[in-house]
Amino acid sequence: MGKKEQEKGMEKEERRDSVAGSKAGGGEKKQGAIEKQIREGAIKKVNDSEERDRLRELLKKRLKDAGWEEEMKEYIREAIRNKCLEDLSVESLVSELEPTSRAAVPDAIRSEIIGRITKYLRGNSDA
Repeated sequence: MGKKEQEKGMEKEERRDSVAGSKAGGGEKKQGAIEKQIREGAIKKVNDSEERDRLRELLKKRLKDAGWEEEMKEYIREAIRNKCLEDLSVESLVSELEPTSRAAVPDAIRSEIIGRITKYLRGNSDA
């Protein structure tokens, strides 16, 4: 087989692999879209119910009892002390605090809230 024939064969394989990869990616994208739609539906169902307020109050109580609230207040105070006045804005504080505050939620509290949401959704699946 000559060099040109080998190159053509390799190009053909690359195109085939590219098509196969795009088909697989399409399936993953479709699956991701379905999961997103289910997640959004579940969020809407909880948000449209009184359960949202109960969960919010429970979460606030659990976080306060765990000392999370005080921990975040101290984190904010420290962040403000360490920033220059020119760099200080609500947006910058929120963007810095959001990932830190989410990561600081104790696993037990996170699991409890997720469990209650799951239980609510299962009990109200036809609603």
